[in-house]
Amino acid sequence: MKLSKIVVLVSVLFFLSCKEKPLNIDSPSVFGMSIFSGKHQNYELEIKKTDSLDNYNYHHQKNVLGNLFIKYYEKEDYIDSKFGKFTMVNKSKTYRGFLFKYYSTKKKGPKGSVIVFNKEYGIIATSAYGADFLFLKDSVSIEKNKEIFTEIISGIK
Repeated sequence: MKLSKIVVLVSVLFFLSCKEKPLNIDSPSVFGMSIFSGKHQNYELEIKKTDSLDNYNYHHQKNVLGNLFIKYYEKEDYIDSKFGKFTMVNKSKTYRGFLFKYYSTKKKGPKGSVIVFNKEYGIIATSAYGADFLFLKDSVSIEKNKEIFTEIISGIK
C-alpha cells in the first residue's frame, strides 16, 4: 500500500514537471535555429521603441553578417526588413500564452516569405526564401525546435 502511494506521488510529480514553462519574453538572449541544417545561432535582441515604430535588432554573437534588423509599424501593422515589406495576414497563433501574428510578403509559393511575430517577444519563426528559422529565448533540442516550428508554421505553406 505504501509503495503504491509512492509510485502515484512520483508519477504526479513527473507529469507536473513536464508542463511547458511560460514563454520567456524578458531575456535579451535569443537562440536561432536553422530548421534545415539544425545549427544554432546566438543572438542578443535589442528593442528600441519610438512613437511611430519599433526597431528589433538581433545582433549575431559571432558574425555581424548574421545580424537581423526589422522595423515594426504598429499603426499600419506591418514589418519592414531588408527582405521587403511584410503585411499582416488573417492568421494568428497562440503559443505558450502569447498571441503571435503572421506577416507575409505578397508573393506566393517558394518565393513568398512569412514572419511570425509578437510585439513584446519579437520574431518567433521565419519561413523565407527556403530558410526556415525558429527564434527562442531558451535553448531546446533540435527535435523539439523542429516540433515547435512545425506547430507554429502549420497552415501557412
